[in-house]
Order: sequence, then structure tokens, then C-alpha cells
Amino acid sequence: MQDIKQDILSVLREKGTTVSTSDILNSVSKEYSISKFNGEYSRARQIRRKFLYHLNKLAQEELLQLDKFSNNGEKHFVLNVSIGEEPAPTKYKKEFLPPIPIEGYEQKGIIQKYGQLTEKINSVVVLCDKYHEELLPVIKKLLFIVDDCICLENFADNANKKNSTEFIKELDKECSRYGKKISLSIDLENVEKERILTLIKETISLHNIHFIFGIEKNSLNDKRELIHMLLEIYAKEKKKIFIKNKDKFNLPYFIGNAGVYSFDEDEWNSIEDKPIFIACSQSTVIVDVKKFYDHYGFNLVRFKELLMNISTSFLSLNPIQRKKIRDYFKDNIPNYHRDFLELSRNYVRLWNFGLLEPELEKEKVLEIIGKSKEKIDDFTQMQDRIYNSCGMPIRLKIALNEAAKTSGKDLSSAKFSPMKVENFNSILNELEGKIGETVKVSSYFDGGVHAMFQRVGKIESSKELLNEVSHLINNNKLAFFSYDLRGVEYG
Repeated sequence: MQDIKQDILSVLREKGTTVSTSDILNSVSKEYSISKFNGEYSRARQIRRKFLYHLNKLAQEELLQLDKFSNNGEKHFVLNVSIGEEPAPTKYKKEFLPPIPIEGYEQKGIIQKYGQLTEKINSVVVLCDKYHEELLPVIKKLLFIVDDCICLENFADNANKKNSTEFIKELDKECSRYGKKISLSIDLENVEKERILTLIKETISLHNIHFIFGIEKNSLNDKRELIHMLLEIYAKEKKKIFIKNKDKFNLPYFIGNAGVYSFDEDEWNSIEDKPIFIACSQSTVIVDVKKFYDHYGFNLVRFKELLMNISTSFLSLNPIQRKKIRDYFKDNIPNYHRDFLELSRNYVRLWNFGLLEPELEKEKVLEIIGKSKEKIDDFTQMQDRIYNSCGMPIRLKIALNEAAKTSGKDLSSAKFSPMKVENFNSILNELEGKIGETVKVSSYFDGGVHAMFQRVGKIESSKELLNEVSHLINNNKLAFFSYDLRGVEYG
């Protein structure tokens, strides 16, 4: 039932205007048109009756409304939601929430809520090696409830399939409709060389799909030629490549509009039989630290007060959100597992926190970040003890991480830039200190940070890139980094 409702809502959202009943029907049911064409009128009437039932139910639920009648008496409908708001069937409909203790900071532009704090979930991981049914239908259902990104972990076997290009292009199309991102996590040890190279060439220009390549020291030997050829493709196409260092971090690590996502490593490793679908992040609040500095200076007491307000907000909304998400998954997602929320966390993401600003003292910035993490950890541990003592099976975990520049609107101008690489020697000499600082900051953030490198200048051969990337993997404690090749001159 939810499939038909979601398809109807998707058609109306995609059209963005009033749509006739017959146009909606033809869009959501190819079988209807085929039945009419083949003269199977009884079957066509049956399909139409079922469709009209769900269409009228959506109208009764006030998710769409009658806009007008055409000259022949046919009804036309439009979405009955605000611009930018995702429609959802009644069972998952928005509830009125009381004011929460972050709204004063929100009015000053210091914080922003990412998405809908109770209506959606930020991110979900799908363990593709454990899911043996068709992926696309379930991804469509997940995109309905996810407000940032999905990670398809262990995607190598899927990438090896002949129809993988068409599948990924369809994923990109679905992401475009909803404004979401999908990460495809691929262990290079498990891919067929020619197939993955063809796949990357055919899909590298898609805007909503990120390939995350898992590389370890063994891969640099066994898959050296493949890595070399991948870097060559990315350099020629002037694209950014994302790399996960599996020797440092062998669990899901992916990227969305809000920033990077991952799990607590100890918690991840403690679960042997993991669910196929795993919630990674429930809610996110973005803190524009530069705007906080502008209002309050380096006021550690005030900053910890802000974080406590955010944490209290998460605490208030957590039971409501978890119930809504659990109900949706139970009703719509196959292979539902009651523990799919067991590893999920809420995120406090810091934007423009000033570590690379020359006029700010790095130690003060690190102190603010470190004390912030301590405060958040103390709060969540206390709440866990309260939940456990009351026998309540509710989890509240809050992760601290950095925000991406795509995480919010009207954020302060970025005061930092990627680490620029001109050649191999610049990594050894000029960037060693900056890489060390990045590693140090990573220790303060849950899951580390996204280390960004920007390759500039002329490249004679992609072997130069291979040597540079190999050095970063072998000689640094970076869990996840990107190598931006958009500014290179190749060949």
C-alpha cells in the first residue's frame, strides 16, 4: 500500500504543478496502459479502482488536494505541503513539537538544524553483501525517509555485475528527485579490474553518487595497476576521488551534504551479526563556530552551554524520532531488524571552527573542541545510565564532527582551504605539519575528519599521483581523505 502512495506523491513532487488523475495513473502504473492497449479492460479497471482508492486516501489525509476539474470533469491534484517539505503518509505525519532550547541561537544564525529533526533520519548503511534481492526498490523506500545520504557498503559484487551502470544511473536520478546523496563503498581487493574501470568511466560525471575506494597496504601491491588506472581516469576527467584507508579504519565511512558519517569503532566491532540496514545518524545540528566567536568570543563556558542546549534538544526529540523511524522501517523495509537503530547517533557538526586561521591560537581552538567533546560524552553517558536504570530500551548517542560547506545556508565564509599538493616533495616538506594537525584534530572528532587534498599544477604521468596517494596511505594516520584533481593539467 505504501508503495502506491509513495509513487503518487513522487509524481506530484516531480511535476511540481497540478496533475490530472489520468496522468498520475499512467505515471505510476505501466501495467494500466499495457492492459488497455492489449484490450484487457477488466484488468485495467481493477488497477484503476485500486489506484483511485489510494489517491482518495491521500486526499483525505490532506497530503494532496483537489485543484480543479477539467472540461470533461476529470480531477486535477496538487501536493498539499510547503515548498521543500517532504510528504509522508499519515502514520508518519509531522507532529506539533514544543519550542526547544536552541531556537535563540538559531535566530542569530549560530546554529542550523539539518533537515527535519523528528520526521527523517540523516543516513542509513546497507550491507549489500547480505542483501540478495533487487536493491533499487528498497533504495527508493529509504530515500523517502532519509534526509541526507545512504551508503551502499560492500558494493564490490554489485559493481562487478553487467547492469551496474544502468543501476547507478537510476540511483542518481532518484537522488536528484529528493536532493540526496549515495556513497558506493568498494573494496578494491574484490573487484574485477576491467569492469570497475568501465563502470567509473560511464558514471564518473554523476552529481549525486560518490565512490568510496577502500585501499590498504596490500592493495598498493596487489592492485597497483588498477589504482594507477583509476587515478588516471579521475585526472583526465578532473574529478575528486575519495579514499578510505582500510588499515586505519575498516568500517563504513561515507559522505553526504552535511559531512562525513561513520560509526563508533568499538560498537561496530561488538556486533557480530549486523542487520542488513543500519541507521547511522538520526539528527544533525550545525554550529557555525565563526559566528559564535563573533557574538561571544572564545567563551568556553558559553560554548559548553550551547552544546548542552543542543544535547538537551536531542534528548527531548530522541524518543519521538526513534518511534517514527522504527514504525516506518517495520512497515516498509524488507528484512527489518529490531536492532537497526542500535548504532545510530545524533551529530553536532562544527563549521568554520578556526583551526587554520592564522589570527587564532590553535591551542585555544583545540581546547574548545576537546572540552566540547568531553561535555557531550559526559551528558550521553549520564543519560544512558538513567535509561538503563529505568529499564528503558532507548539509546542516546551524540557524535561531534565537522560540517561540510553544503550542510547549511548562509554559513560564514570559509576561513580554511584544502591542502595543496604541487608534487611529491610538497607532501614531504610543506604539508607534513598540516597533515599532523589534521590527524590531531581527528582525535577530537568521532570518526575523524575528512582530510582534503587539492592537486595543482601539471602532471606528466598518473604514476606521480600513485606515488603521492601511496605515501599518504602508508605514512599517515588518515582514515579518510579526498584527492581533488579538478585543478590539474594532465599530460
